[in-house]
Amino acid sequence: MRKLQLDSLRAIAVFAVIITHTWLAGSTYGHLAVRFFFVLSGFLITRHLLGSFSDSRQTPGSALRAFYVRRSFRIMPAYYALLLIMFFLEADGWRDQWYWHAFYGTNVLFTKTDSWSPWFFSHLWSLSVEQQFYLAWPLVVMLLGRKFLAPACFLGIAIAVGVRIVISLKMPGTTVIYWTMPTSSWDALAVGGLLALAPAVKELSIFKWRAMIPVYAGVILLYWLLEYPSSPFAAALWYELIEVLPLLIFAHLVFLGYHDALPRFLNWRILTQLGLISYGIYLYHELAIDLFQRVAGPQYYPSLIQFAGASVISVVLAAISWVLLERPAQQVGRQLSSRSRPETIRSSDLRFRRK
Repeated sequence: MRKLQLDSLRAIAVFAVIITHTWLAGSTYGHLAVRFFFVLSGFLITRHLLGSFSDSRQTPGSALRAFYVRRSFRIMPAYYALLLIMFFLEADGWRDQWYWHAFYGTNVLFTKTDSWSPWFFSHLWSLSVEQQFYLAWPLVVMLLGRKFLAPACFLGIAIAVGVRIVISLKMPGTTVIYWTMPTSSWDALAVGGLLALAPAVKELSIFKWRAMIPVYAGVILLYWLLEYPSSPFAAALWYELIEVLPLLIFAHLVFLGYHDALPRFLNWRILTQLGLISYGIYLYHELAIDLFQRVAGPQYYPSLIQFAGASVISVVLAAISWVLLERPAQQVGRQLSSRSRPETIRSSDLRFRRK
């Protein structure tokens, strides 16, 4: 079941990424948007998996197979369509790096080289992180069960923060490694997972607007008004603080959006429809930027005009991809995944539900 306000939040986040890549280069909007996407993915995927593994109509094994089938048909067709376009365009760096992108290893490549080069592929790192999460997390959920999943999430947060602090201290200035290391996004994904695990989340006072006002105000002050400490260790801790605190806000927004409790404008059809195709918008936006620059020339970038032009092209490409590729592929994935449900379930397959 679609959650319209979450679709609208996706739309806002994806255009924040495009703004950073076209108009306000160096801003933190795109970075925060990607972190929001990770929290949202952690929440939705964990919630879906917990429901599937507890469904009496299927075994954990069949639920796992159904998940992988549906995710594959949702994510891969448009992704490989983009790689095919890059092949025909002979994009810079394609011949030397194609296998990294084809096997969802872009983030590992960027960690290895400590570079976003070539920029045409730069946004694929977050899609690689997502795909790695989709591959590994279902197994973790199935093996640990609800009882031990929360400690695993807290461990993931601790590892992500700890590794980033070590990188800040031992390899200062390596910002690409800092964010593309496979463990670097575990905290955002785990926060989403914890939100999905909360059994009576409506009763938690932290999710009430009044309780969150100090958090919102504190994050804004940390981002725009205060200076970093001079001590390297204190600076590393400070930076982690302003990276982790926004995750509470993102979890708050995801929770409210899931329960349709955000402002009414997030139900506007134009926003929800843009959110529906937001994956394609994100996937094709670097291609759209390149196409805009080829037509308009260098005098228009970075600028508001470039943002507007690239946004329009991204939406058009994403809409075409949705109609011709993504939606039909999703239908096939749903049909194939439904066939994996067994008619009967053995008592030995109910171990997950007894945990």
